[in-house]
Amino acid sequence: MAWHHFTVGVSVSRTSEFNRQVFTQVINLDRCDDRLATITGELSEARISFSRFDAIDGRNLAWPDDPRIQADIDLKKWVACHHRNPIPADVGCYLSHLGAIRAFLAQDKPYGLILEDDAKVPRSLVSLLAPVLADDAFDILKLHVRHPGPLAARKVYNENCTLSSILGKHAGATAYLITKRAAERMVSHMVPGCKMNDWVYDEAHKMGLRLRTIDPMPVGLHHVGSTIESERDKSNRSWIEKQVDRPLSPRWALFFVRAWDEFHRGMFNLFTDGCLKALILGPEKVNTMKVEAMPPGQQPSQRPTPTENYNRQASR
Repeated sequence: MAWHHFTVGVSVSRTSEFNRQVFTQVINLDRCDDRLATITGELSEARISFSRFDAIDGRNLAWPDDPRIQADIDLKKWVACHHRNPIPADVGCYLSHLGAIRAFLAQDKPYGLILEDDAKVPRSLVSLLAPVLADDAFDILKLHVRHPGPLAARKVYNENCTLSSILGKHAGATAYLITKRAAERMVSHMVPGCKMNDWVYDEAHKMGLRLRTIDPMPVGLHHVGSTIESERDKSNRSWIEKQVDRPLSPRWALFFVRAWDEFHRGMFNLFTDGCLKALILGPEKVNTMKVEAMPPGQQPSQRPTPTENYNRQASR
């Protein structure tokens, strides 16, 4: 896997602390130089150092016997879960995100920020995320969500940053921040792959993880053509051609599987993850000055990492 490292901007104070804690990656296909140029400029303005993750182009995989597919994807189960065969772009996207998560696990930083190259990164991202990182109140933090549905506000840091739980099913893997604990469980849950990668990230209830988003969402989406959607080329395929990708089993069977999953998700969110309490009592208002303050004499590098915090809790 080819790696290309970029160091952008001159870090001071908060940005240097962010770059010390967060391993940032941009997933980018070799054929998408224009996208890389755009997001490089935005990350430079935000003073965020990052590495380019060389995305896997599904069109270059030896289908279906490529070793990467055999190792990490279950094509038969994928058909059962989606009622259609995956296209190369689906699998390439899945393997790229899985590879980026594994790359984060190989680092010694407590947080991993993974961005797709069409993410629209605001200049103020570091400042916005600072109180959230200091508070250690999430496992998966979605910075961009498609179809988020209703939210349950959990913590209010300021008028531009409310940490919220997503009550229903959502989609999108454009931008997300994860802890080491989350990455380990995600890799275990993702292999073998049988669903779209953003569907898997939505299954925090199956991984026992705290999935959160920020309201309003800090990361946008550039209006560029999707490499996955363009490969599907839906508009040029007839109804008969589309049926070739579908299994013979009845599609209605998926309704019961997905209905049960939604029930499981709802129970986990409301009771196990505490959303019901948050909806009744309202969100906690956090004193960001207190959250970001450290004990006298403690240097930033001495701050306990999320993994250390969890290990301490487990040993009690």
